Amino acid sequence: MRRVTIAILLSILAFHGVSVSDAADTVIFPAKGRCIECGMKVAADSPFSSAMIKADGAVVPFCDIGDMLAFRKDGKVPANARLMVRDYMSREWITAGTAFFVKNAQFHSPMGWGIAAFKDRNNAAAIGSAMTLDEAMKALK
Repeated sequence: MRRVTIAILLSILAFHGVSVSDAADTVIFPAKGRCIECGMKVAADSPFSSAMIKADGAVVPFCDIGDMLAFRKDGKVPANARLMVRDYMSREWITAGTAFFVKNAQFHSPMGWGIAAFKDRNNAAAIGSAMTLDEAMKALK
């Protein structure tokens, strides 16, 4: 009964564009979610999709990690917001501040930024130069 109730609640919240972040940091995009930076429809299962979670729990989706970084570079991310990215290997949601980023032409991201996030530095370094969030921001052009 509890699982059914939780599933119904999550469905209702997702339908109304409300986000839910549970203990595993699962991000649920708003129904018909579009990237706030470019307007493209966000593929929730893409390794390049990312999100800003506002203090009130609302999810602001991005189709590409590069779009999220550009949004942050433009000073549009509130100080109390949490930035989330998907680990390229597992597709699990991780906090951008703990992720390692790699820019590589092999990544065909939606907007062409070619940036992927990894929860493990060794996995990132196996593909390219592993950068922290601050380093990725400095490298953004």
